[in-house]
Amino acid sequence: MKKLVSYGIGILAIFFALSVQAIDSKDLVGHYDLQGEAETSGSLNLNANQKYSASFTYSGNDWVEEGEWKVEDDELVLSDGHFKDKNHPQFPLYLSSGMSFEYRDGKLTSGSPQRRLLFTDTSRTK
Repeated sequence: MKKLVSYGIGILAIFFALSVQAIDSKDLVGHYDLQGEAETSGSLNLNANQKYSASFTYSGNDWVEEGEWKVEDDELVLSDGHFKDKNHPQFPLYLSSGMSFEYRDGKLTSGSPQRRLLFTDTSRTK
């Protein structure tokens, strides 16, 4: 009986360790496409040097944003965002500094209640 209980506890410990595994920044590097935004197309590129670039098109206006990213508390967090190029002076940054994303199965989902965004890496989605 003791062996059975020990075995069961061991299985639970392994399962728990796997389920709370931290995100490795190397796993996030790649190209992600914006999904589900009406009239807006976009992409997000996360580079290995922890810099990002994002390009967007909305109603005939195009712009590129750049900044830095890091993993903090198992979320992707953007910082130092700025425009690299834009053809319309009135648009604010689409990805604001401090915006965070949860990563799961090739999908980045923003945690912001003001703006829910979803980016997917089609080479990793299930």
